[in-house]
Amino acid sequence: MSVASVLGAAFVLGIAYCAPPGAVTAEATRRGLSQGFWGAFWVELGSLVGDGCWAALALAGAAALAEHPATQAVLGLLGSGLLLRLAWSAWRETQQPVLALAAGPGSGRGALATGAVLSLTNPWAIVFWLGVGGALGGVEAETLGRWAYALFLGGFLTAALVWCVVLAGLAAWGRRALRPSVFRWISGLCALALLGLGLRAGWLALTALGALLG
Repeated sequence: MSVASVLGAAFVLGIAYCAPPGAVTAEATRRGLSQGFWGAFWVELGSLVGDGCWAALALAGAAALAEHPATQAVLGLLGSGLLLRLAWSAWRETQQPVLALAAGPGSGRGALATGAVLSLTNPWAIVFWLGVGGALGGVEAETLGRWAYALFLGGFLTAALVWCVVLAGLAAWGRRALRPSVFRWISGLCALALLGLGLRAGWLALTALGALLG
């Protein structure tokens, strides 16, 4: 496998991993529409920090510990709690005056932490990076050696950073282009999405924990 093919595969996979709607996308969109570009960007950047941590662990082989059902159940419960809290926050925004939804930039540190925790408590990230690490284990034995891991990680994080900027830009554009009253509807939809994701994560975690204890 050539350097270009590893970087290309990593970039495509990075976009494919970040783009589908999920908890991070919903929260970043909500904050972007109410706070502008930086509100969305810090959430996405925080999730990138979390993804980078999982990637480093998985590609180093240390994330095998997180395959244990008990660890996945704990991460699932933590993630569920955070998602439900964010759903409540999004719902409260629908009850605010219209002008308040377009107020100030908010806390960059809080948005960064939110994105990181959402990523770190996502059990699917563990599975994803363990699979990637296993696949690269076969690739690196061919021609690139250990550099395959660094190349792949660099390509993936570059793609994720590009997506951070794209999503934040779209949210900032929507904030200027849409009427303020539309923010309530979007916040409501984000609240429902976060609620559904939180309940699902909690149910899966409790099911896994019940099977483990049973």
